[in-house]
Amino acid sequence: MEGTADVAVTFSTAPEKGVCVEHSERHDIRALVRADHPLADRSEAALADLLPYPLALIEEGTTLRQLFDICCSMEGLEFDPVFVSNHTIALHSFARLSGSVTLTGRLSVRRRLDAEGLVAIPLTNPELLQRNLQIQTMAQRRLPAPVRLFVDHLIATIRDGG
Repeated sequence: MEGTADVAVTFSTAPEKGVCVEHSERHDIRALVRADHPLADRSEAALADLLPYPLALIEEGTTLRQLFDICCSMEGLEFDPVFVSNHTIALHSFARLSGSVTLTGRLSVRRRLDAEGLVAIPLTNPELLQRNLQIQTMAQRRLPAPVRLFVDHLIATIRDGG
């Protein structure tokens, strides 16, 4: 929005003024566990299903954490995370090594699930389905041809599952 970058790839829950959304798709939040975790065989789960297990969480300020906090508030759920970080890879590694649960989007783990013995379980809480992955540019700005090609490449890669 300040003109310091040509393209943004971000998670969003609402439109931003002065931004052109080149591509947007729903990006649900999932519970990430080891393949031997008691929840690993579930095709889906609710946030309340995670209560019995240690939870690692991303720091406040991210769309994932905002939606998690909203959902917990609305449903009267209280979690006491065992680990909090602003690094997604650290959270994924912690869940893998400790057997705890963390939250993630599918894009963050899509290529690492099988290789690292992890399972990403879709969460069914409606509040957790309000996040979109977006490719954004500045509104009313014509992109240079190489940047336009890059944006088109990003869109195609995301549509193909990365």
